[in-house]
Amino acid sequence: MKKITTIAGDGVGKEVMEAGLTILESLNLNYDFIKSKAGFECFQNCGKTIPEETIKKMLKKSAATLFGAITSTPSEKKVQL
Repeated sequence: MKKITTIAGDGVGKEVMEAGLTILESLNLNYDFIKSKAGFECFQNCGKTIPEETIKKMLKKSAATLFGAITSTPSEKKVQL
């Protein structure tokens, strides 16, 4: 069974991932989905947008990564237009 790391992220990413996984699971393709964290909500909780645990899952435990969407961390710099 192939393993796929899933990163829903935050914001609309959660909704996108839920819909995508519903479709993929209905196809009975024999994949094992491994949930992981990343994004601004993750940053607020653990201080990193992509924790080391998520990177290890992507690199060592799965054949692919399915990514939803994330919110960027706010910038300290002010951009003038």
